[in-house]
Amino acid sequence: KSVSLALETMEEAAGELRNSFGAQLNRRTGEILAALSGNAYESVLVSSDFDIQVKAGDHFRQYGYLSSGTVDQVYLALRIAISQMIAPEDDPLPLFLDDVFAQYDDDRAKSGLGYLADQGRTHRPDSPQVVLFTCHQHIANKAQALGLPSRPLVEGETL
Repeated sequence: KSVSLALETMEEAAGELRNSFGAQLNRRTGEILAALSGNAYESVLVSSDFDIQVKAGDHFRQYGYLSSGTVDQVYLALRIAISQMIAPEDDPLPLFLDDVFAQYDDDRAKSGLGYLADQGRTHRPDSPQVVLFTCHQHIANKAQALGLPSRPLVEGETL
């Protein structure tokens, strides 16, 4: 009986945490997605198993019905939202990203890089906390044009 009561209490507590965290995660992911997408998408629903629906027009659509570029934007927004929510605001986590813009068209890449540049300047103007790895020179060029510090890695070089 005690074990059943403890399990029930833990499940209730987990549900309450998920409900409060879920609403905040949906809101923050939507805000970031709006910035990444030029306000093309502003609302996101993330389920407890991270199944995602995005509001397009008047209806929510499963991520499987969106373009691969949009899906990549949604998952980038989700990762950023989670990292912001788990770290103290005055000491944000560094964000390491590996070719997150590979599926983006030029406009999406520019918006995404602009968002990352703004985040770096806002949270740590003296020491940007975004590290972007890319093998695409056009992405590196766009990053440099936006004032993101960068440098190429030479084969065999270690960080």
